[in-house]
Amino acid sequence: MPYLWVAAAALLSACQLPTDTSTAPAAPTNLRIIAGSPPTLEWDAVSGAESYNIYRSSEWDAWPPLNDKATVETQFPLEEDGYYTVTAANAGGESVKAGPPVLEGAPAAPRYVRIDRVGAQHYLRWNAVLGATSYAIYRDASCVPSPFPPAPAFATAAGTEYLIAAPGFCYWVAAIAVGGESEIGIEDVAHY
Repeated sequence: MPYLWVAAAALLSACQLPTDTSTAPAAPTNLRIIAGSPPTLEWDAVSGAESYNIYRSSEWDAWPPLNDKATVETQFPLEEDGYYTVTAANAGGESVKAGPPVLEGAPAAPRYVRIDRVGAQHYLRWNAVLGATSYAIYRDASCVPSPFPPAPAFATAAGTEYLIAAPGFCYWVAAIAVGGESEIGIEDVAHY
């Protein structure tokens, strides 16, 4: 008789019980961005979820009324800049939105590094990098730094622009996140 009990318990543990889809599933957890080209948004699977909705916005917590994309996978390639969140969905409805994602690994390099003149002032500007918390600014007068990049960083910036005080330098920008500092694209150089 003990053998029959063990066999029945093993059989029950191998069977999957149906999940309840009459109510909306819980929100996805462990939302993260995996560094790469392109970066990938990933999250833990949610019990009872039949699909996931991906929302993208230019501001955190200012989400469009409809999801940007939908998938049945637990990962999604990010090919556009912006803020992202995910919901889980099934026949019972849609979960609340997941919290902000955490970047894992070094961010991508900033692109479109340029000098913009505003009145009499010149600004070093670049496009925002997904997951970056700040930016390291490198400069070199010869415009052919050796070794590359010149070390240490000349300055740091929290946003995507830096006021240039003196002409005669080439500038490069690297993105900084919890996972480290990005590469610096040699072709993304600005001269003033």
